[in-house]
Amino acid sequence: MAERVLPQEFSEMLREAVGHDLAGKITEAILTTPPVTSIRKNPAKWPRLAAAGHSPTAGLPEVCGRPDQIPWCPDGLYLAERPNFTMDPAFHAGAYYVQEPSSMIIEVLRPLAAGASRLLDLCAAPGGKTTHLASMMGGAAGSPAEETLPRQGLATVAKSTWRMAVEKLSERTGIGTAKETALAP
Repeated sequence: MAERVLPQEFSEMLREAVGHDLAGKITEAILTTPPVTSIRKNPAKWPRLAAAGHSPTAGLPEVCGRPDQIPWCPDGLYLAERPNFTMDPAFHAGAYYVQEPSSMIIEVLRPLAAGASRLLDLCAAPGGKTTHLASMMGGAAGSPAEETLPRQGLATVAKSTWRMAVEKLSERTGIGTAKETALAP
């Protein structure tokens, strides 16, 4: 693994924000803690693939061992290693989304999302939390996605939501107007 280095500007900003001692501890933790790989299962596709005789984790166990559940997200799994996701048909079929465990904390919104007709993701790209919100709303509810970098951001969100079978998404740029987009699962 390549040596990790923090940008000088970040280190200076961190020292100013929290002081020299705490900044040193945070920096050491960032540089010495191994990266975590995790996925979030797509409830709209994971069970259908399994029912059709395809194992969504077929490519994962040989490489990663038995995945462990992320405690705060029932659909989240920690992986022991990072496989080559681009070679996994289940990834391309939208059976799961590669996502940081910390991003899955929005699972705490499930009780709110279950009864909502619309939820707003103000920083939507690349689409992980947008698709997570949509899955908590049943996958077909309107899930507005707003992104301040429309050229890079919303195209990526649209790809993610299509792959993850989100049927309807309202896209909005930071200063633009809403555009309803119907996405075929």
